[in-house]
Amino acid sequence: PLAIALGLLLPALAVFVWLPRSLNALALAAEQAGSRGVPVLAVQRLAFFASSLATGVAVSLAGPIGFVGIIVPHLVRLLVGAD
Repeated sequence: PLAIALGLLLPALAVFVWLPRSLNALALAAEQAGSRGVPVLAVQRLAFFASSLATGVAVSLAGPIGFVGIIVPHLVRLLVGAD
């Protein structure tokens, strides 16, 4: 099971390494990101797919209780800041 999970997690992590600048541009506004050459719809879909895949893998390994640990970083981001 761990090898299967790793096989699914690695592509998601590769997307996360590839998208930070585009996601930071999207954090400003979709229109501004688009004017700076970011393919907004493609980046949004790719980020959504990769995050859904990574979340699914994490929940399948850690169980539903571990899902709370996935929510905590988002709460901290709201309190501390986005970058």
